[in-house]
Amino acid sequence: GSIMAIGMVVFLLIPKPLLSLFCKPEDLAELARYGVPCLRLISLHFVVAAFSIITISVFQALGNGTYSMIVSICRQLVILLPVALFMGLVLKNIDLVWLSYPIAEIASASMCAFFLVKIYRKNDRCFFANRISFPDFLHQFVQKRSLATAQITGQQQNRYVSYLHILDNTEYIYQTNLSSACL
Repeated sequence: GSIMAIGMVVFLLIPKPLLSLFCKPEDLAELARYGVPCLRLISLHFVVAAFSIITISVFQALGNGTYSMIVSICRQLVILLPVALFMGLVLKNIDLVWLSYPIAEIASASMCAFFLVKIYRKNDRCFFANRISFPDFLHQFVQKRSLATAQITGQQQNRYVSYLHILDNTEYIYQTNLSSACL
């Protein structure tokens, strides 16, 4: 998120020097006339886009790839393209077309928040139904993860484990602690 925030500040403060990287000096004035407002409008959604990108990755990591696909397809095909076409063809204002990006990102972030709440509520009911509190689950995860690392890699070997390996272990522990009715 912080990288996107830095990018937003750079796009808001120095769009003309950024545009100069993509044209001849004599063409910069014409490009800047359209490009500066465009870069400033598009940069407004960077921080919101960071939330969506991270959340989409979380969905995939938690085994909810369908949510990732729904958000991605809706953002691009259902929201971004129709809004851009509406702004350009119906309202006949090319400057408004660039607003389709922040609109699509706000809608995408809203969908991500909705799906996150849905996943949280499902998992919360499962923990409650099986009388396993979330702190107890995390404690069991850390204990089993430490034991698995010691058995697999040995005490003297590198203890770093890839992100996907950790997620696999998390899913295994989660499934062994919860009834299949909750999954």
